[in-house]
Amino acid sequence: MLKIIFAAILLVVLNACSADSRTTPNSEIYFPPAVSAPLFNTTNTGVYFMEGHAFWLPVTSIEALKSQADHIFVGVVKDINFKILDATTGLPYTEHTEYRHRWLYTIYTVDVLVAYQGAGEQTKYIMIDGGIQGYREEEQLEIVLSANAHYNEYSSTNSLRVWSDLSPMFVGEVLLFSVVQLDENIPSVLLHNTLSLIDLDNPFEDLADIRATTNERRDELSAYSIISTFGAEAWETHWRRWQRDRPDWDERLEQGNRRSQVVVNQNGW
Repeated sequence: MLKIIFAAILLVVLNACSADSRTTPNSEIYFPPAVSAPLFNTTNTGVYFMEGHAFWLPVTSIEALKSQADHIFVGVVKDINFKILDATTGLPYTEHTEYRHRWLYTIYTVDVLVAYQGAGEQTKYIMIDGGIQGYREEEQLEIVLSANAHYNEYSSTNSLRVWSDLSPMFVGEVLLFSVVQLDENIPSVLLHNTLSLIDLDNPFEDLADIRATTNERRDELSAYSIISTFGAEAWETHWRRWQRDRPDWDERLEQGNRRSQVVVNQNGW
């Protein structure tokens, strides 16, 4: 069941022309289509964007997050690249890849700073279907055109896909990642649009998915609540580093109105 969920995230279809259902080429798994808006252009590059909204499944507990993610770690984004991959395999496309399966992916290179679960390598690669608006747009379009990927049924000649519910990462960002490794030969994929990429600026901000019914129990899901489940030492180490890197940490927490939930051993730290 979990592989079905993860494969849906990787292979979800952003179809601007149709709202039909899809299956992966080698399975009978049903994937609901994403919702796409008309093309729009906010720059002078001549590149248009097709905004898609993916159907991320709710994550309402830390236990669910930890059981579904293969890797949970704090990492820093070191590089961003764009590649055309075969959407059915996650591997680089070949001359035998059908045009409609040649999709542009953004590949993030992330250096692992602290691994809490999995993450055996010092560097992780994370792939996200689509491009980034306002960032090296002409390069993205050139890659699409060179692979004849614009002939697929999901885009037009000068258009790129972007996510409406997923903010892009940028070089230098330090985040708490929760990702899935579908195959050791391809980059990791996101488990969730917000819980996979937690900004550490306020480690006590609750990002729990609230789309579950109001009667369903849900845990607080913050950097603090997640990291602390890996032991007191894991949290204390992170907390000391967080304070060290943010001299105004007391003011930050006061602004976030979450200081009452912090227990600090002033003598030990």
